[in-house]
Amino acid sequence: MKRNSLTLILAGLTIIALACGGTVPATQPDQTELETMVAATLQTHTQEAASIPTPQVQEAEDTATQPNGIPIAFQNVNFIIPEGLATGAQSEIVPRNEYVEGDPFWSVAPEYTRFLLTQTDSFPSNFDFEINIIPAGEYMQMSEVAAERIPLLQQKLADNDLTRVTVLPPFNAGLVIDTQNARVDFPNGSGIRAVQQYHQAPVPITNDFLIYSFQGITSDGKYYVSVIAPIRVPFLVDMSYNPDPSSTTPTPVVPEGGLIFPTLTGFNDPQVAQYNEAITNKLNQTPADQFSPPISLLDALIQSILIQ
Repeated sequence: MKRNSLTLILAGLTIIALACGGTVPATQPDQTELETMVAATLQTHTQEAASIPTPQVQEAEDTATQPNGIPIAFQNVNFIIPEGLATGAQSEIVPRNEYVEGDPFWSVAPEYTRFLLTQTDSFPSNFDFEINIIPAGEYMQMSEVAAERIPLLQQKLADNDLTRVTVLPPFNAGLVIDTQNARVDFPNGSGIRAVQQYHQAPVPITNDFLIYSFQGITSDGKYYVSVIAPIRVPFLVDMSYNPDPSSTTPTPVVPEGGLIFPTLTGFNDPQVAQYNEAITNKLNQTPADQFSPPISLLDALIQSILIQ
């Protein structure tokens, strides 16, 4: 997400801050121990999963050869931007951000590598197209959120449970849409991709908050891989809007095949859950090539990532 702001339409409702505030653990395990624990946990879960019947799960189509495109190399990371997905990538080192009392929990992270990609098919979005490569052991040592979510991702990969994998570094918002879930492998690791949307309040699902998310980890447990890309579909309204009937801002016309956001009777109106479920089902039924960019191009980008 564009980290300098979280612009949400709250429809005259009170913003609910997430309950999962982060604090520094009372005791900090040794960096080497944590990296060993991550790798050992992944190995143990994989061995356990091999001893039980494997359920049928969706996997991204594997590409037999590397995609045509733009090769990118920076420090220990290499990948190929598939043709038509982006015109290039800017690399940067994100400085270490220690926890300080009063700081937001989502800002805590070790020094890590970020790539910002320039998307070919540009459209309004509240998110950057980014690839983040984060030292997993150090991240878990610093952040309670990472210490919870990284082992959970490993467990989900071992169990072939592909749902509700939330983004790291975390957003200050809750997951409301989780669809098009699939396992995607890269040369030295694995992860789970999904099309998702996060919000702080019951609001319409729109393209400017829709993302392709990939959350993965290298086989040795050393690096966490987080990819976020803006994505859109034809049946969603492009820009966020205030659905309150008393709003002076005109309500946009819902595109053909879209769903109208209900008129709410309160903050916890059950119509919101029904609306989100209907949107989730429609996104799940949408062919991958009708997303922009196509999900297959984003999967191909993931499959090319090599961390040495």
